[in-house]
Amino acid sequence: MSNSLPSYLKIFTCYLLRVQFSAQKDVEIKESWLHLPSYALGDALMNSKNYRHLYDTLFKPKQGRFKNIPSRIIVRADGTKRSKFSKNEILNLYITIISNDRQEVIDFINFLPELADFHFFKKYSFRFHSSYLLNPLSNEFEPSKQSDIKPLDFNFFKNRLIKWKDALEIRFLTPTSYLKDQLLTEDISYNELIKRVRNRVQNLYFSFLAPKEEIDESNSETNSNAVTLINGISFPKQMIIKKNKYNLSGLKGFICYSVPYNYEEDYLLNLAYYIHVGNHTITGNGQIEAIACKNNLFAKYIDELKNEGVTKYLIEKIENNAYIPSIYRSVKIPKSDGSYRELEIPTAEDIMLQKAMASVLYPVIDKKLSYQNFAYRKGKSALAAIKQVQKWIKSYSETHFVIRCDIDDFFDTISVPLLLKKLYYTVQDAAVCYLTNLWISSGKVNSKNQYEENKNGIPQGCAISPLLANLYLAEFDRFIENKITKHFIRYADDILLLVPKEESTIRVLQMLTDYLDANLRLKLNQEFYAGSLKDSFSFLGIEFESNGKLSISNDKKNRIDDKIKRALCLANENDFSDLEKNIQGLKNYYGKLLTIEDKQAIDDIIMEVYRNYLQKESKPNAIAERITLFSKIGFITNKYSDGKWGKQVKPKKQNKTQKPTNVKESLKIQKQKHLQTQAENYELVVTQPGSFIGISKNKVLVKNSGKIITDKFHNIVYKKVSQHRLHLMSIFVSQHRLQNDKKFF
Repeated sequence: MSNSLPSYLKIFTCYLLRVQFSAQKDVEIKESWLHLPSYALGDALMNSKNYRHLYDTLFKPKQGRFKNIPSRIIVRADGTKRSKFSKNEILNLYITIISNDRQEVIDFINFLPELADFHFFKKYSFRFHSSYLLNPLSNEFEPSKQSDIKPLDFNFFKNRLIKWKDALEIRFLTPTSYLKDQLLTEDISYNELIKRVRNRVQNLYFSFLAPKEEIDESNSETNSNAVTLINGISFPKQMIIKKNKYNLSGLKGFICYSVPYNYEEDYLLNLAYYIHVGNHTITGNGQIEAIACKNNLFAKYIDELKNEGVTKYLIEKIENNAYIPSIYRSVKIPKSDGSYRELEIPTAEDIMLQKAMASVLYPVIDKKLSYQNFAYRKGKSALAAIKQVQKWIKSYSETHFVIRCDIDDFFDTISVPLLLKKLYYTVQDAAVCYLTNLWISSGKVNSKNQYEENKNGIPQGCAISPLLANLYLAEFDRFIENKITKHFIRYADDILLLVPKEESTIRVLQMLTDYLDANLRLKLNQEFYAGSLKDSFSFLGIEFESNGKLSISNDKKNRIDDKIKRALCLANENDFSDLEKNIQGLKNYYGKLLTIEDKQAIDDIIMEVYRNYLQKESKPNAIAERITLFSKIGFITNKYSDGKWGKQVKPKKQNKTQKPTNVKESLKIQKQKHLQTQAENYELVVTQPGSFIGISKNKVLVKNSGKIITDKFHNIVYKKVSQHRLHLMSIFVSQHRLQNDKKFF
């Protein structure tokens, strides 16, 4: 990679001042004051007797070589979210001056005390305290009166290059105004970002630092094959549309790119930190900081894949951001109430890749989790949660009461952008976040063989989803612990709290509701339980009876029914390993808590599910084999181990196929099958302008100028056409189904 730079970058110079103001009394600022110091600066310069010329040359220049004449001053206040200052406390302003004129900077330094008499500073009683200039040699702020007044130049900037290896993080430290010529999108390409920085530098340089120099537009294009690994940008809630453009005044957050290193781009990004990029830079908008991304976890992940024997070809695709996961297979799981729940199942290869990632992420994420989170963690379990509740009942029955609640549609309503931000802040590895985003945002093929995008939530069939769900609620757990009670248990979306008797149930539930809505975009289920620890209540499928005994709760009986149905739906031919894992889980949980009678009652539920499942099988041998298998691995007690429960299962009767009586009928059936297959796979493409597509006698017709231009489709039943496409004047329009019978469109 060449280390050469265009001349305008080598000669570019600026100065950075830190100006301090002291509060003359205790101050409370009841307004947003991000831009107020710069407004005061403009008025102070305009009304200055000795330094009025700086307004026309620095603050609001009258002459420039580009359409938009930028200010040569950038004012950034420190701590703008603060609302209170104590007496004598310091407020810092950082002011960048684009200049190669030493005297100009000296004049500005001498002017600074006048600022205290205007607007913001006068209103809130801030007085000028001191000013400091950044020394490019020591990289320290020195008192401006004693400074040699040296600019930040090539030697300063080249020693602060980022020198990233594979990935780059761009942080938007202050709100950046961003204009888009197209519909609002959250995609900000690396090439466009570099273009904006380059334009900013060239505008300042050729307008003010070298106003007579010929503008050099060579090597001004960026053609890097950058990949956005993670977009952590927060857009403003309200957009201002001006001259058919979206004015995004308030771009915050970060973006990580996978991009090859480029010396010139590194230099430009280094400059951007000091000169800001975007609209309204004079008021502090647009500070950007570039940082080399870490990839320690991603490197561990690659090592894990190598240890698992993953092919070199697949590993290279993952390393080069060329890997694309397969579409999830959506499986409808029947529920006990007759409805269905959809589960997204990855391919075997993707599951293997996801499990390897989960093993790498687990130790990093688990350190962030609360002790009271019992779900999906080593050394924790639902059984441990039940044991904890039993201890609390003995210790706190006289002083506390219990609240049980849950989060509504938890996995399906998790905000993916918010989750990815939390993941990045935790692991600090953009490549890991990129892969994770691929998996949790992947589309699926539904039961009708139609592709569906994942618009929100995370798929429950994904191997890393439980780990991510825990991370998503980590701060919620800390909120409960710090603001409500330290005696609580959370297991996935189920929550149980012990609160003092004098506490209000409604207040606690409102606090939970408000936090989930404001911080996590989740909803607390409106159904809840609140009562004495001495009374009967249920949690995690266990009924804590008033006499101290444990039994299975009624709602859990239905869930067990659903759990077994799900395992059977996921079974592949004779592979019932998922069923075996579920049964073993029930044994480990209920086997250590319930009486033999309760456990046998669970087996009664399971047996009925097996019977209904086998009743759909038409082959007697297959039924017999599965009865034997289920009797061996499919129950938590020995009640049905003899297999006698399966004697009532009868093979499903097969529908008899009506035989054709002659050759003519046989050929007619053959033709119907062919037309049906043809119709189900047809895509109708019309490219001739002025054409009409219509329906006549349930058949598809294509006409032009009133004439049938093709009879190719006249045998296609329109209800079988899955898609048609119009290609007119290079514009594609797609619709599903032709529904306007006997009408052309």
